[in-house]
Amino acid sequence: NVSVSRGGATATFTSSECWSVVLGNVGFSVGRNRWRVRIDRSSTAYLFIGVAARAVNQSTFLGGDEHGWGYIGDRALYHRRTKARAYGERFGQGDVIGVDLDMDRGTLSFTRNGADCGVAFRDLSGELFPAVAFYNLGQSVTLVRDGMDCPGAHVAVAGAPSQVTVAEVAAAADVLRSLASSSPLPRAFVADAWRDFAAWRAGERRRYATRSGFE
Repeated sequence: NVSVSRGGATATFTSSECWSVVLGNVGFSVGRNRWRVRIDRSSTAYLFIGVAARAVNQSTFLGGDEHGWGYIGDRALYHRRTKARAYGERFGQGDVIGVDLDMDRGTLSFTRNGADCGVAFRDLSGELFPAVAFYNLGQSVTLVRDGMDCPGAHVAVAGAPSQVTVAEVAAAADVLRSLASSSPLPRAFVADAWRDFAAWRAGERRRYATRSGFE
């Protein structure tokens, strides 16, 4: 339903009157990441800009489930298939929408043609991808390369599920067995926990919010 050109920077919708979510190929779990999307063509306000998790339903609008957060052209925010509130300004063809995804603070904000619209969503976590949702035939958007600032790209979070090793799973099982039997915790686990705590206190490590808590 979507054709991509210009080195992957421009996406054009080739279907009509059906929602389709398109995700970027790089996700963010950490850092303040900023990019801009130019609306090249759109005959209606039925166009979403925002972010989504990989598990998002790509056959509905952005914000049509719990995995997407979207700002639609008729000045509203959507998440969990609910209109969260009115927000920002209307946007359409010729406008440039800036996206500011701060994964350290868990916030998502937007700009319209450089004007700050304020914080749109809070308490975001996990790995989120740039996203757009199309509805009308011929709608087209372009990722503006100039001014992109995405320090969280390709950054792996130590301890995140995608980074866990077999040895770490086995160590966790040993800890659970100790807790279940009221036995002393494994010495290696206690030593590692103390080293991690000391590194955090010294500012050598940071904690990142994920969907299951802090890691």
